[in-house]
Amino acid sequence: MTVRRITLVMSLLLVVPTLALGQDADGVSTDNVELLPLARPIVEYTLAGAILVAALAIGLMPSRRVKDA
Repeated sequence: MTVRRITLVMSLLLVVPTLALGQDADGVSTDNVELLPLARPIVEYTLAGAILVAALAIGLMPSRRVKDA
């Protein structure tokens, strides 16, 4: 057997049982689980936008080594 075939067989032997065991059980009750409150992440989006704009502004600035013609 080649290394490629051995790798494929080992991957399948690891992945298939993992997927099968990772399924949710049907008998589990979720009645006592409270849902988390939903909130819009306005502050996080604002900070991410500011970082992106700053990165674009720094990235698009002309180099100091370039002399104007």
